[in-house]
Amino acid sequence: MELAGVAERFHSRTVLITGATGFIAKLLVEKILRLQPGVKRLYLLVRAADQVSANRRVESETQSKEGFAPSRFGFMHGISTAVAGIR
Repeated sequence: MELAGVAERFHSRTVLITGATGFIAKLLVEKILRLQPGVKRLYLLVRAADQVSANRRVESETQSKEGFAPSRFGFMHGISTAVAGIR
């Protein structure tokens, strides 16, 4: 599949990423946000007791990592939403 085909597939789509604080998932999220500006929304499923804890966990996991500028990550732009999973 060509790169243009992948970009078209993600355009205006909503994507669910499970295990969003894991190594591979963080790389995937960063890549989607960097290369797929047309993504409608990302839902990031993480283990947390509630929504506030889920947001804090994703933010703390990404703020200290290279490649995750807060504005790029999408919280400032309303692209990504952390979702609390079963703890």
